Amino acid sequence: AQRGAMRFNQGLCHLARAAVQDTPMASLAEARQARLSFLEAARMGGADGRAGPRLEGTAVMIAAFEEQLRQEQEQQQEMQKQVNELVERLEKLRDAETDLRGEVLAADPKVTRGPAPKRGAPRPPIVVPGNIPDLAQGFGARQELMHGEGRAIRATMEDLDRAMTPPVPPGVPRPESVLAEPLRLMSEVVAAQEAAVDALAGWETWELARAKQQEVAVKIQEILDLLAGDNEGESEDGDWEDYEEEW
Repeated sequence: AQRGAMRFNQGLCHLARAAVQDTPMASLAEARQARLSFLEAARMGGADGRAGPRLEGTAVMIAAFEEQLRQEQEQQQEMQKQVNELVERLEKLRDAETDLRGEVLAADPKVTRGPAPKRGAPRPPIVVPGNIPDLAQGFGARQELMHGEGRAIRATMEDLDRAMTPPVPPGVPRPESVLAEPLRLMSEVVAAQEAAVDALAGWETWELARAKQQEVAVKIQEILDLLAGDNEGESEDGDWEDYEEEW
């Protein structure tokens, strides 16, 4: 009987701990331990018949913790899904910026005129094709669309940041979130995209536009590395900083 009373008291202790745990999983573990203690107490006797009612209440508590845990896991899965979608959008934006940059390079009259002849002879004059204004307009329109996607991605990251950062009591400093650095980089991406839009307006500033597009690609890759938790070494997608142009 004495052992049964001890098991009953142990069950009460587990119930008390279950109520103050930080996570549903930890609370569920304590509640299950309480159930085992009450079962042993009921089997041994000595708890004045109190183990049975406690078992019923504990079963309700376990069901509630299991539901909380299920909801938490669903939220985590949904959040991971959103992160995966964010990564996919970032990769597409990075590749689109790189593709457009290559097209701008191929169409730049400063580049297409060719290298300077040997022995110090002057370089051939710059010949501006008649379709350059149309190309500039098309390049600028595409860059503007990418700029809009960059702003949309930043807004998505801000929503994720709020969802991933737990609330804190009043007066307690808000901890830095896991998306703090990616968000800072994304703001720089958006600024570089805006500068690229302006620089694509005329072929004379296409060199600057390409520099901004390269900056966008590099910073997006840094964001992807941070999201993947891998900031060491070179990315499998290539070293975005080693690209050099020949003028």
